[in-house]
Amino acid sequence: MADAGARPAPQVSGRAIAVLILGIASLVSCFPVPGIGAILLAPGARRQIAASGGTLAGGPLIRIGVACGWASLVLTAVIVTGLVALLAIRN
Repeated sequence: MADAGARPAPQVSGRAIAVLILGIASLVSCFPVPGIGAILLAPGARRQIAASGGTLAGGPLIRIGVACGWASLVLTAVIVTGLVALLAIRN
């Protein structure tokens, strides 16, 4: 018999899913704009989860999305720096 006072399982925050999708899209496409979106959207998603009183989950999704966003930004910076260096060496 189910406990009448049991809380339902928390739902995953839509914002957390958006952060994850933007972060992964940024990393896969090597285009930094979605990664910037993921990084900027993450604090609001964290606040939403914290304010939900346990009805929303998604902290790990936010961490993964932000990590992918930052990785994409670093990868883009390395690629651009490498291309500039290559062009400078050729000239």
